[in-house]
Amino acid sequence: MTGAPEIEEDRHDWFEEPGTPVAGQGRGNHMKLSGFRPSPALVVALIALFVSIGGIGYAASKIGTNDIKNGAVTAQKLHKNAVTTKKIKNQAVTGGKFFLSSVTTLNFGNVNGSTCSAMTIPAPGISASDHVVVTPPPGWPDTFVLTAHPEPASNAARFTACNTFTGGGFVDPDGASGGPYKLLVIR
Repeated sequence: MTGAPEIEEDRHDWFEEPGTPVAGQGRGNHMKLSGFRPSPALVVALIALFVSIGGIGYAASKIGTNDIKNGAVTAQKLHKNAVTTKKIKNQAVTGGKFFLSSVTTLNFGNVNGSTCSAMTIPAPGISASDHVVVTPPPGWPDTFVLTAHPEPASNAARFTACNTFTGGGFVDPDGASGGPYKLLVIR
């Protein structure tokens, strides 16, 4: 053959001599799993892992509300918004939690666009840490925001109606004769 390199058939320097381990055999970088035998420490660690995982599941399925002491779960241990309406049993939150509840007829009159108007209503004994919830009368315009907050110095709750419409003009949010505003103070 002309131009082709000569190949020596007896030359073996490109692979290991017979009987020497090659990659994938013995203690090289790659181990065969068929000959793998776990150490006693690995067996103990795996048993501990599976027992601990199973124990958590078992405990979660066996611990009920009767197993928890009264007062063991406090407000500090609950995540914000963890207790929702669906999670509260009917009649669990009673009127005893509400400090004051009233329906008052108010008349804000006309409120210009991009401005607010405020009124106070009596709330004897209200404190600065009370939560105030207010509901506007039916037909309340979408461009208005109604808020309320306690004013303990004057024993009142302050209602503020803000017209968010920026196109100018004015609107009477509760109609010419006013409407029923519901106030709820939670302590």
